[in-house]
Formats: sequence, C-alpha cells, structure tokens
Amino acid sequence: MENPLHNLVLTNTFRGMKRSFSWIYSRMLFDEHATHQQERWSLVGILLVALVVRLVGITYGLPAVYNGTEYYIAKQALAMGARHSLEPLFFVYPTFFTYIVALLAGILYLGGLLLGVFRSPDDFAFQFLVNPTFFYASGRLLTAVFFLFTLYLFFKTLRFFLPIRMATMFSLLFLFSWNVQFYTFWMVPDGLLILGSVIVAYLAVQFIHYPHRRKSLYLAAFVSGLTVSAKYNAGFLPLAPLAIAWLYTSASQRIRTAIFVLLLAIAGFLAGSPYWVLRFPAYLNGFHMLLTQSGVDFNQPHGIPFLWEISHLLRSDWVVGALVLAGIGLAIRSFQPGRKAELPLALVILPTFVDVALMQKKGLDYLLIIFPLSFILMAMVLGNSLWLRHHEQKIYTALLLGLLPGIALVGHFKFQQTQQDTRQMASTWIQTHIPPGTLLCYDNYHFDLSLLDIYRFTHRGFGARFLSPRLKKRLENLKNRPDVYRFTPIRHELSEPKWPSNFNPDMIRQYASNPFLVEAYQHPFKTLHDLQVEGVKWLLVNDDWAQKFYDAPLPPKSNPLYSLYLAKRIFYQNLFTHYDPVVIFQGNWRHPGPKIYIFNINPE
Repeated sequence: MENPLHNLVLTNTFRGMKRSFSWIYSRMLFDEHATHQQERWSLVGILLVALVVRLVGITYGLPAVYNGTEYYIAKQALAMGARHSLEPLFFVYPTFFTYIVALLAGILYLGGLLLGVFRSPDDFAFQFLVNPTFFYASGRLLTAVFFLFTLYLFFKTLRFFLPIRMATMFSLLFLFSWNVQFYTFWMVPDGLLILGSVIVAYLAVQFIHYPHRRKSLYLAAFVSGLTVSAKYNAGFLPLAPLAIAWLYTSASQRIRTAIFVLLLAIAGFLAGSPYWVLRFPAYLNGFHMLLTQSGVDFNQPHGIPFLWEISHLLRSDWVVGALVLAGIGLAIRSFQPGRKAELPLALVILPTFVDVALMQKKGLDYLLIIFPLSFILMAMVLGNSLWLRHHEQKIYTALLLGLLPGIALVGHFKFQQTQQDTRQMASTWIQTHIPPGTLLCYDNYHFDLSLLDIYRFTHRGFGARFLSPRLKKRLENLKNRPDVYRFTPIRHELSEPKWPSNFNPDMIRQYASNPFLVEAYQHPFKTLHDLQVEGVKWLLVNDDWAQKFYDAPLPPKSNPLYSLYLAKRIFYQNLFTHYDPVVIFQGNWRHPGPKIYIFNINPE
C-alpha cells in the first residue's frame, strides 16, 4: 500500500529540484564564459541581418535628395572644405555630425585624387553638384555603420540583465523598429544620437556593476556631452551620468564627482561644437531661433500634447511603439524607493518625452533617443524580477510574435526604397513633356527632384559665392542638358521683413528681435499672380507640403505666423479652385512618395 506522506515528500522534493535546476540554468545563461559561443553567434546573426536591411535601398532617390537635413549637412560640410574652416555657415544646429561628414568628404576626395577620379577640388565640387549619388550613399553607409555599432553595444547592455535569446529578441525588435530605420537611414545626426545614448547607457550600467571602474562613468559623461553636440534632442542625456555620480559615490565624494562629471559633459559638448564658445552670440541667437520655431511653427504635424505622441508611436511602430510607451511607464515607476539603478535612465526618458510632447512642432524623430533607453530600462526591470525566471518562455514567445509586425513594416519600407518614387516619376514626365531650360516653380523647392538647376548653383544659392569662376563656367556649359531647368523660389527673398498690416508698433518691436520671425517675414510666400508675372508656366505642388497649409487647421490668430499661413492657404485655395492639374503622381503600396500635382498656371 502506498504511503501518501511518502508520495508528498517525493513530489515536493522533485518540485524543489526542478525549481533549483531552473534557477541554476537561468544563472548559467548570464554567465559570460559559459555562453560566450552562443552570444558571439547571436551577435553575428543580428549584425548580419542589420547590415542587409541597411544596404537594401541605400541609394533611394539619388541623385535627388528627399531629406532636407541631408542637403543641409552636406552644404555645411562641403563649405567647410571650400573655406578651409571649421566654422559653420549657420549657427542653428550643433556641428559634431557635420564635422564627421566633412571628414568623410575629405577622405572621398583624397581617395578620388589617388585613383585619378579627381584632379582638383573643383572636380570634386562639380561631381557633387551634378550627381551627388556617391557622396550621399557614402554618408548613408556611415550612418549604417553607426547603427551596427549601436546594435552591438545595445545587445551587450541587455546582456547585463537578460539571457541570450531574450537579449537577441529585444535587439531584433529594436532593429525592426520602423521609426528607427526611417530616421537613421539618411545622412543625418539621428544615427549618431542613438549611438551616443546607447554608449552612455552601456557605460553607466558597467559602472553600476563595477563601481571601481571610474573611467566608465567619466567616459559616459564626456560622450553624453558629445552626443548633445550632434543634436540638441540629446539635451537631457548628461543627467544619466550626473545621477549615477550622485547615487553611487560616497557622501564625501558626491559633490566633487558630480561637478567633475558635469565639466566632462560640457567638455564633450564643446569638443563637438567649439564655436558655441568661439561665436557664442551667434549660436545663442541660433538657439533662440530654434526655441521660437518649436514654440510657434505650425509647419509640421500638430495635435494634442502627449496624445499625439502616444497615438503616433502606436500607429507607426505598433509593438515597438507599445514597448517604448511601456518603458516610459517604467520610467515613472523608477522614482519609487528601491529603484536606484533604474533612475538614471528614467531621468533622460521622462524629461525628453515631456519636453517633446509640449513642443508645438511635432515629430517622432525628436523622441528617437528614448527608444533604446526604454528597451534597456525594461530589460533592467525584467532582469531583476523573479517573474522573468518563471515566465521566461512566455515572454520569449510574446517577443517573437511581437517581432513579426516590425519585420512586415520595415520589409515593406525597404521594398519601397527599391522602387521608383513619385518624385522620380514627375521628373521623368517633365523631361518628356517640358522643354529644357523652362522656368518652373516647385512649392517644396528643390532638393527632391531629379532635375538640375544650374542657375541655383551659379547665382542664387547661398553657396554660389564659394564656387570658383572656372567651376561656374563648367556648370553653365551644361545648360543644354535635357535635365536642366530653371526654378524660381516659392517665397520672396527680401532684405528686410515685411510685417503684416495688422501688427502694431509694439508687436513689430517685439518680433524684430526674434531671428526666426525675422527670417519668416523676410521670405513671405508669393501669390499665384506673382509667379505668373515672373513668367512661371509650370507649378509643381508637393502634397506633403501643401496639406500643412491647405488641409490642416490654421494656427490661432495670436500666433505670430498666422498671417503667413493664411496667405498660403489662400494661395492653395485659388490654385485648386481655378486650375486643374495637368497630371498627378500618387504613391501607393509599391511606389513611395507624396502626391505630386503639376499645374499649367500660365496657359497661352
């Protein structure tokens, strides 16, 4: 006869052994020596997938440039080479990424010189102005390298808290984030932004685990400042090393360490943007312009603070967006007692989210820095939770299922990058139906059409003064090419701002000291009549640009830009009421790009 007590003892013993084995197995997963081979192959797999994803469509749109920031960075970097000076042309954005692109341009020039492709700087400039495909593709490849290094350190940081396969899943989810892929694809600072944030997180976690490694903390402080000098959106990143210096050093050394960390962050920022000191008044003026733009500019998506960010994270990035929002929720919880290790990242995530949500100018690229930090914070919470050990398989399965939508979104995005864009279609139509040299106007002038405007480079453009007479003559010799057209700007170019008649003297005095508003009213929009008087026959309208004025609500009358937006709305109302487009190019699931209308506004 069986003894029930004996069976109960055996059952509990086996259960205890099972729990012990599960705990030992879980601990083994965190042992770097026992899992070195698995970790290496996981990393290799992640990086190979990332490399393939980034190389697909890397020449998208080229030689046309669809991202205005790419053109801005290229113009700044090449002007530095032309002037033999590190001083920027415009004191609006920090310069660290621009310096990197300038260095890249120098390497490309020297390589071309050695291979006989270029014989002089003029040859290099001529190639860039006529067909900059290689230059922009090289810059995008550079941001791809930044992204690969980001993934490497991201995985390494996750491994402080998570077993290999879960760290792999988090890395793949981050890799297949639509927003991360879209905003870090171009030759823009965003790739450097997330790289800097992950470096800081990695070094911070390393210092928390190994407090004797003071160099990790100090390097994190310097890199945090350097990242801010790539893009101001990283402005709260130095709070992470500052918090660690305060929380993880003894009371006697706390203040001294925190001051040293702050000085290192400032040193890092000035290393990347030295003209903040050398031309402080100019940069202060530029920073004032940025703050004003973020506060009053309606020329972007807009919506209810916080709700806009939450809805667009979910709509654009689905599962990844939900995980980022979960990370923000965990950041709020990090202020509870006993969560000291989570607090440094929370002090970056929360202020960044609140600051961006309260901006009038909307965009998920401003939130990009919190994507990897939210994932790492979630990994910290999971890694320190007993729940992970008991539900590891369920969590892994959920992450695996959550990865599928990201693969679908990014896969479709990369597929579209291999197809013809609506702007390319419009450019082809123009070359087929409109004679070369015709005067055109494009309301999103002009960096995203595959057409060449020689006059822009030789006379009207800001950079024309840096081109040698010999180079200008070479460009003018191309005037008979079938893709050469003349473009007139959609805005006036006035030497003084033209203030609206309803502005009283006090308002004018106030706004005249604001560089952003002065710039806006120096370049008011032209009317249809203005364009017709100039001799413009063909007007191209980009729906991405037009809908911000035509379909979106006007800013309130108290907004100093109200008159400009009202005038632009009237422009589009008159256009769409009195003229029918000759042809429309509209994107679809296969062909990306905005809707492009081509109007004949001066029929004979």
